Amino acid sequence: MVIDVRKLKSSGKDGCSFCFEYEADDSLITLPYATFNKPVTVTGELELAGDKVYVNGEISYVLSAPCSRCGEMTEYCGVTSFDEVFSDEANDSDEDFYPYSKGLVDLTKMVCDALVISFPYTIYCENDKDAGDELL
Repeated sequence: MVIDVRKLKSSGKDGCSFCFEYEADDSLITLPYATFNKPVTVTGELELAGDKVYVNGEISYVLSAPCSRCGEMTEYCGVTSFDEVFSDEANDSDEDFYPYSKGLVDLTKMVCDALVISFPYTIYCENDKDAGDELL
């Protein structure tokens, strides 16, 4: 998931769209016994502004995991958005950004961070989604 901003600049463009499929490692998942069911899809747009690169978009994924109530295997479809800044300058300020170097913006760490934050605490199968309403 690397974007070469040097090529983008040399072509006279100041932005682009992107779409990647990423084979994320199951060790990222915070739910017990859960696995990625298919590659993670990352789509978005990139915009150049001086030494900063702004990226925004969406990450979608599918997890296979046991239902938190009954234990039956089920699927969870997750979607999360991102809006981040990358910079090739040293971070001596309070500014929060991901670093990049040599004109290459690697989205991998940002995507992994966004995935970890987006995982649900529990997953319920179709049969148990409505059962939780009875307890309220």
